[in-house]
Amino acid sequence: MAEKIHYDNNFFFITAMIRTLDAAISLNIDAEYFADKVIEDILFIDSTIQKLYLSLTGNQYLIRRKIHLNSIMKLKKAFCRLLDKLLALKGTSLMPIDFQRTKLKGMVSTYLNEVQEIHEILNGTHTTRFESDEISHDELQMLMSPMDDEGES
Repeated sequence: MAEKIHYDNNFFFITAMIRTLDAAISLNIDAEYFADKVIEDILFIDSTIQKLYLSLTGNQYLIRRKIHLNSIMKLKKAFCRLLDKLLALKGTSLMPIDFQRTKLKGMVSTYLNEVQEIHEILNGTHTTRFESDEISHDELQMLMSPMDDEGES
């Protein structure tokens, strides 16, 4: 049985986390207490957004799909802004170390590409074909053949 996903509530929660982290990295906080938690939260947000995104792109027939895609596109943009802000930190120990910096830059790049993909999906210019949308020759013949009137009097 398929699991029901509460997209609106999930988006709200992740947006609140992004806002909290954005406010936190703007403060002059001690990195020895908070740096690991900030990175942990960034990785959690990334993982959750990606799971939600895969769920949305994998379900073509979801009710309110376009609304949810638009919401996740905004969420991805907000997350990119947070990552850019974190990457721009200078002279603070909250600044990510090099291996984290590379990972965060990769996240930004991935998210920007996915935002473009969502934009194309919403505008109907996305060209991915799905095998389930194709009609076989036999199915087409059946659909196009005239209906029998044998059973009617």
